[in-house]
Amino acid sequence: MLKQNALVALGTCCTGFMLWFGLSQLTSLFSTGQLFGRSHGTAGPSQFRMITYESDPLNFLAALGTAAVMTVFGLYLGVKLLLRIRQW
Repeated sequence: MLKQNALVALGTCCTGFMLWFGLSQLTSLFSTGQLFGRSHGTAGPSQFRMITYESDPLNFLAALGTAAVMTVFGLYLGVKLLLRIRQW
């Protein structure tokens, strides 16, 4: 019983984080047209900043794909978790 409760708590936290991250990125995209992503520079290390499709198309698409996958996977895990709780 303790193992199941720990699994539910961990699953809820992971699902919540994935949904929060994915939905915050998608909300930022729809409101400002920018995503928080990693930008590579030739002079130094990479930096995290707001990017647009015009400023950095490859990293923008990677950030968009990551946000979409995390949102869908978070929803999937949330539904699976709810179904498992329902079986109890």
